[in-house]
Amino acid sequence: MQTELFIGGQWRPASDGATFPIIDPSTEQTMAEVSSASVDDVIDAVEIADAAGKEWASRAPRERAEVLRKCWELLTNRKDEIVEYIVRENGKAMPDAVGEV
Repeated sequence: MQTELFIGGQWRPASDGATFPIIDPSTEQTMAEVSSASVDDVIDAVEIADAAGKEWASRAPRERAEVLRKCWELLTNRKDEIVEYIVRENGKAMPDAVGEV
């Protein structure tokens, strides 16, 4: 499980090094410590996303469709893993988590 912030296509820790625990409610055990974005991290992410949005809008519709199709394939291939994270992180029932994914 990746636990850093994903900003600008790269994983990185919070700029101030802050983290917070993800607790499995069924066991009350910490599953992971994940990076906690600072205000500076959020501003950076918004600025990068704004620039990326302008570049994305300039791409041909067919190219955007191909990227979205690839995203769907990647998510579909990791469905079981994602479902498990959802169930463990918030105690959601398995059928609900499957529907969410």
